[in-house]
Amino acid sequence: MSYLKNIKLFILLILFIFSINSFSQFSKTHYVPPLATQGFSASEPEDQYIYISTPNENPISVTIFPIGGTPITNDEVSNSNPWPYYIGNGNNTNLIALTSDNDNKFDDKGFIIEADDLVYVSARLFSGGSFDNPGFQAGSVVSKGLAGLGKEFRVGTFVNGGGNNVSNTYLNFVSVLATEDNTTLNFSDFDQGIEFVNNPPTSDIILDTGESYIVALAAGATIENTTGLIGTLVIADKPIAVNSGSFNGSNTSQQQDGGGQDIGIDQLAAVERIGTEYIFVRGIGPDEVERPLIVAHEDNTDVYVNGNLYTTIPFAGDYVSIESIEYGVSYLIDDFLGFDNVNNDGQIGDDGVWGPYGQWGDFGNDDGPESINGIPINPDANLDDQPGLSESSSMYVSTSKPVFAYQAFGGVRPGTLSQYGITGGVANVGLFFVPPINCQTPKIVKNIHS
Repeated sequence: MSYLKNIKLFILLILFIFSINSFSQFSKTHYVPPLATQGFSASEPEDQYIYISTPNENPISVTIFPIGGTPITNDEVSNSNPWPYYIGNGNNTNLIALTSDNDNKFDDKGFIIEADDLVYVSARLFSGGSFDNPGFQAGSVVSKGLAGLGKEFRVGTFVNGGGNNVSNTYLNFVSVLATEDNTTLNFSDFDQGIEFVNNPPTSDIILDTGESYIVALAAGATIENTTGLIGTLVIADKPIAVNSGSFNGSNTSQQQDGGGQDIGIDQLAAVERIGTEYIFVRGIGPDEVERPLIVAHEDNTDVYVNGNLYTTIPFAGDYVSIESIEYGVSYLIDDFLGFDNVNNDGQIGDDGVWGPYGQWGDFGNDDGPESINGIPINPDANLDDQPGLSESSSMYVSTSKPVFAYQAFGGVRPGTLSQYGITGGVANVGLFFVPPINCQTPKIVKNIHS
């Protein structure tokens, strides 16, 4: 399903650029906590990379420190020569922490990156394909640099609709990486009724520099586990870096696409960097996934959408998943069923066989696709797509008190033809941490490696 991989790479790039435009990820030092996964089937990690780039025209030296491993230095990183560092493939890498290790604490996972000058850093990976068709899922974590370090955070994940019918590969997690010795770490505000994959976190966990700690919930274990980590409070007495998300999961409020799933992960920023005003820009996914997530940090937080009171979140750690209709447009899965829907542009796979166009498997009526592997042959043939190629819809959210904000972002239109038939677009979605509107936004983005 290579066209889906192309779309996912494009979406990852868009999300990466959006995030870079938001915070001071432009830093000489970056901390990348590990990612938790169950490590089998659709959640089995495949190729993994760290991407490092800089607007600096002159070569600078950058060192990647795999925690517990051997440092790797590149003295030739520049604007014209970014560094895509290949981490490896599979479960046994520094980026991956397996829940089957039966431990929450690790001393050989994650990365620290040090540079002579300011650099951008992201970690990206694929998961869960097959030998001849790898990488059905993809995800990206954008390092926030030193601006991402802090002592107080709240977790965001997919909402994983479908209750106990969700896939057994769905996993919600939060991972913490310590930057100083003798760091005391605590977790609180878990939902009632959740079941942890390994041991529940204890009080006053002690971490030294480079040590990481992971809390994970298998979303299919209980109904409570589907959203049970959202709003969890993470507190430390010294600066930490925090990743959270779903590996894998789904942001639907209902089960669709036979358990379709993707990776939704990002690095967070601490409470001192959140705010009360946010802008969300809709992706091209169906309404069922295009729903921003607002997590309250204080009791009785009013949430306004486009100037109107949407809801009041009564308690700190509670959340609201805002319906996609608030973008001002609607693209429901049920409106794009059947092979004659406007988003069925037709595709040809790598073997030149699968596709069309009218009825699945009816190759005698193949009059040619509008696109090959997601790339339009004739852009005019795609003018009927919904959302349109040039369409952009946004949502303005303001709150009475500072909140943590996350956005689920769809990468495939509902009604698109895949090698498995018409898809609702549920299986192609990402999740990223959204910064508030503020005066710190950079004026330019230069050389974000693709």
